[in-house]
This record gives sequence, C-alpha cells and structure tokens, in this order.
Amino acid sequence: MQTDPRTERPTDGVAPEAEHPWGEPTLLPKEAAQRADAVKRIEKKRGWMSGFVAYIVVNAFLVGIWAMTDRGYFWPAWVLGGWGLGVVLSFWDVYVRKPISEDEIQQELGRR
Repeated sequence: MQTDPRTERPTDGVAPEAEHPWGEPTLLPKEAAQRADAVKRIEKKRGWMSGFVAYIVVNAFLVGIWAMTDRGYFWPAWVLGGWGLGVVLSFWDVYVRKPISEDEIQQELGRR
C-alpha cells in the first residue's frame, strides 16, 4: 500500500494532488494533458492560421498572374497590402491583445 509522504496516510493507489514546495497546487499529468488539449482546441477555434495560409496562396496566385502578363504596374500590391493589414490585425486580436484566459480554458474543459 502506498502512502502520501506529506501526511503518511495510505493512498490506496490513487496519487494525491501534487503541491508546489511553497504550497501552490500543481496539476497532475492527466489534468495537465486535458488543459493542454483545451488550449489547442481554443487556438484552433480562433483559426488565425487558416486565414494566413489563404492569404499566402491567393496572393502568390495574383503575383503569378502579374508575372505572366506585361509586368507593368504592380497591381497586386493593393490586394497584398489591404488583405495583409487584415491578417496583421487578426493576429494582433487573437494572440497579442487577447491571450487565452483561464475562464476560456475552464469553459472548454467543461464542454468535454
């Protein structure tokens, strides 16, 4: 039978919640894995990366069209700049201005 080293009580094979040396609670491995999964799901819901990939693909296509034509005035600059500004503002909103909060994580954990 296992015993908890802090209280010397039997644990019946169930690990007690680990604590930080200064008394702050830490997560058990299973809880940490669930929390990491919840953070990944939140990041996927925010979906910044799919917009960025679309930006790269479409603008590469437009630059290719420009390169195959007369190569005069670089007209794709308007699309590159306008959509690029939108991508930068989206990145700012998702990752810089609004980090993932503890409330969002707890709400996502409650959905499972």
